[in-house]
Amino acid sequence: MRAKVLNWIFILLIISSGLSQAQNRVRYTAVPIDGYSFKSWDDGNTTNSRIINLSSIPAGLSSVPQISVSEPITMTTIKLADNILTSTRGVVLMEVLDGNTNTPLNTLTASVSIPALKASFEPVHHDDIVIVPTNNPCNIVHPGEITLKFVPKGVVSINGYDFTTTYDYYMSETEVTQVLWNDVMGCNSNPSHYTGNYLPVENLSWYHAIYFCNKLSGMMGFPKVYSIGGTKDESQWGDIPVSNNNTWNAVVCDWTANGVRLPTEVEWMHAAKEGRNSSYTYSGSDNADDVSWYDNNSYGETHDVKGKNANYLGLYDMTGNVYEWCWDWNGDLPNGGTDYRGASMPSQYPKRVIKGGCYGSYAPGELNLTVRDKESPYLTDYNNYYMGFRIVIPSSN
Repeated sequence: MRAKVLNWIFILLIISSGLSQAQNRVRYTAVPIDGYSFKSWDDGNTTNSRIINLSSIPAGLSSVPQISVSEPITMTTIKLADNILTSTRGVVLMEVLDGNTNTPLNTLTASVSIPALKASFEPVHHDDIVIVPTNNPCNIVHPGEITLKFVPKGVVSINGYDFTTTYDYYMSETEVTQVLWNDVMGCNSNPSHYTGNYLPVENLSWYHAIYFCNKLSGMMGFPKVYSIGGTKDESQWGDIPVSNNNTWNAVVCDWTANGVRLPTEVEWMHAAKEGRNSSYTYSGSDNADDVSWYDNNSYGETHDVKGKNANYLGLYDMTGNVYEWCWDWNGDLPNGGTDYRGASMPSQYPKRVIKGGCYGSYAPGELNLTVRDKESPYLTDYNNYYMGFRIVIPSSN
């Protein structure tokens, strides 16, 4: 297979002439981008840089596709094969070396075959953020707390278009639980239909969710994010509306504040696709039963968080259990974008985006990550037993 020249691919092959294939070696060096670290090669080798003798390719690489390279390629940036590196997390630098001197060769007079060695990369480890409210109004033995997992900046594909997030952030590993809700909002404030400390809080509106975010930020000493009527002091906002409210609909989000807020739809999708644009049907798996409570296994009710497998980032219940409120209005998505934060409020029937499906959703249709649902931001005339939320905090780095 002849290599095709593509100057924008960062895979460098330096090839030389005058030496037989048996004398040549290939040096592979995995170079992660900022925020990622090298994990391993195709065959599980964890050495960041390695040299392979072309005359004695290790048995572990026998199943790796071989790339035939022919003259007259000299100091050319090329894409060797689709499977050598398709990740946006790093690149593989390759050099053909003189087997005697280990110096890079400059020309090649005969065809050679080399393994298309692919590297995998993972996010650099970041400590979790653990939030424990200073309040415990219900005086229970285990007060509410929530852990937030690191989500690296990157690109996620939605409806075939790429959306880029240029900043890191943290997302709660679970939906907000009822015990955490009580600790923040008050012991007798739980609106849920299905009750239990570690069940997700539900039967609440989008207005409830943004009020909770500001109140939790205040309790923890974080900058408050949302402003209504010109103030971030949620105690001055008045009662949480039970019908459509234009004042609350005009809420302003301070995107520079590193406080508690709802995720944007793009942030939610990026995290649901594990920060690596994974192609799973559900968050973390192609098998709904592995990662979600839904119509086929929930018995028509919510379940304690962490009852199913987490996705790659350590996030639970991104699919199923309860729908999750996002920041965005339900306007049409553009054809990609950078740090997209939603459409303007529709003039008629404004609704907020909800994601992830719930305990009553069926698979694959309603539960699929590609599904984009919406709901009125206030409690409607029927009970929202399926509505919950999770929180994010932008990284300060």
